[in-house]
Amino acid sequence: RGLLFGLALSNHLTTLLLLPLLLVRFRPEPGFAPRAVLAKRGLACLCGLTLYLTLPLRAASHPPVNWGNAVNPEGFWWLVSGRLYASYPFDISFADAMLRLRATGGLLLEQFTLPGVLIGVYGLFSDPPHGLRLTSLWIFISSTAFAICYGSYDSQVYLLPAYLAFTLWLAHGLQDIFRVFAARLPRLTQIAIILIITGLAARIPFTIPNVDASHDRRAEEFGAHFIADAPHNALIFASGDEAVFALWYFHHALGERPDVTVIADELLVYPWYVKTLAQTYPSLNVGTSRPKIVADNPGRPVCYVSAQTTPARFCGENP
Repeated sequence: RGLLFGLALSNHLTTLLLLPLLLVRFRPEPGFAPRAVLAKRGLACLCGLTLYLTLPLRAASHPPVNWGNAVNPEGFWWLVSGRLYASYPFDISFADAMLRLRATGGLLLEQFTLPGVLIGVYGLFSDPPHGLRLTSLWIFISSTAFAICYGSYDSQVYLLPAYLAFTLWLAHGLQDIFRVFAARLPRLTQIAIILIITGLAARIPFTIPNVDASHDRRAEEFGAHFIADAPHNALIFASGDEAVFALWYFHHALGERPDVTVIADELLVYPWYVKTLAQTYPSLNVGTSRPKIVADNPGRPVCYVSAQTTPARFCGENP
């Protein structure tokens, strides 16, 4: 349990929501785990966290995308602690939180349908193992609360653990209902099971188009514009995750347009990014703001792009 917690925590800080489950036991009696068990879990957790040690090793090779530049303790802690997002938790008004709570209920109904939600709630109080009930209930409550109170526009993705927990309740609810009816109406129960499986299978063709991103070519088209239209030796200031990540991929990963300089405009406030720019583009006169970089690199065309523009649209000569 400790090793899995450490591995998960080395991938995302929201794993901290599961910390109480690392400290307790459910058998033979609920309560805190013995000290010896906690020590073993803590040691195993540290083993999982050693994945973090790859960050300074990779950062030391000075890659062009070097988030946080974790070559020193300050940069390492800035990265692993999620300092960039430290203001997001609870950065939401009470009115917005109520709207999100309502939207969360709507998403639950959309994912599981009204009968599924009713059966899932019933399943929570039917007959799941005691440890499973407490564990899944904590996961559901903590994940939902975090998703509602986290101040990002896409916070609904943090509901995924809550949905997984609810699925367990739904399974136990169905199991309990079928157990009761199977004793009295075995044939009807079998028919009901077949109908449920058929209904779920019938939804697959209608669900796949909603989650299939293979036909979404916006990033590819954006990169094609960048390759074809960016002026020679241009300074390209990009804003927004979509534009920045797309340009990084085409420029650094695929090696397209090595003559241009791609600058994430919104990251210039961070010293680690300015240092990365200087290491990636040795001939660039680096500054801490867009106007300074433009002024210190005269004669180079300048482009300002976001996900809603093409690189050619806002390009002009730099006197």
